[in-house]
Amino acid sequence: MKSKITFFILCFSITFFAQEKEEKSIESYQLEYINSGNKFLSKSKGLNALYSFYFATSFNFDNEPMTEYEKYARTKVDSLLPIYQAIEKEKWKGKWKLKQLKFNDYNYEYIEITDSTVIFYNKDSINTPCRIEKIKFANYDKLNMFNFYKCLEFENNEIWEFTFEKVKGEKRLIIFIVRNTSGTGYFLVDDRSLIKDRKKRKEAIKQEIKTYYVLEE
Repeated sequence: MKSKITFFILCFSITFFAQEKEEKSIESYQLEYINSGNKFLSKSKGLNALYSFYFATSFNFDNEPMTEYEKYARTKVDSLLPIYQAIEKEKWKGKWKLKQLKFNDYNYEYIEITDSTVIFYNKDSINTPCRIEKIKFANYDKLNMFNFYKCLEFENNEIWEFTFEKVKGEKRLIIFIVRNTSGTGYFLVDDRSLIKDRKKRKEAIKQEIKTYYVLEE
């Protein structure tokens, strides 16, 4: 939760910067996030530090040559990112069975994740893989999202986001296609908070709105 709060604060700051960038230099914003990242590192809050350094690289809206601050932030991201990608990958390992389908592009009966591959199985051939992809994390330059360190890029150009969650003791693997084969990007619109009826809104917010799989143990 704290990481999500940090993310939204950072997003708000970047939006504000885009509107007011004439009043303050890119370097000033980059330095603020770098200082924030270094403070997080000094407190052993590596994931928060990763977010800060990541956002310090995100202010170059006009594709200008990188500032020295951006170069510095990128070295920090490059050192921290593999650590948290490896942590996430460990959570994904295992064979997962489809529990909730929200979009037909995700309609695989099983997804099995090993140290190096993602293996997909159809309902009609649960013992024979219908698709095998090598694990290759997407370059963060191609992403602009909270879960940038949880995304894999496949051979067919798709980028998939994988998120592990534990809900009431149930281990879930939540999946979302961030980019399709033609390069079209997607994002999820969640308007449940706009439901007027308080009871219905509360019930809706309890539900997982993405496709997810549960771990077979």
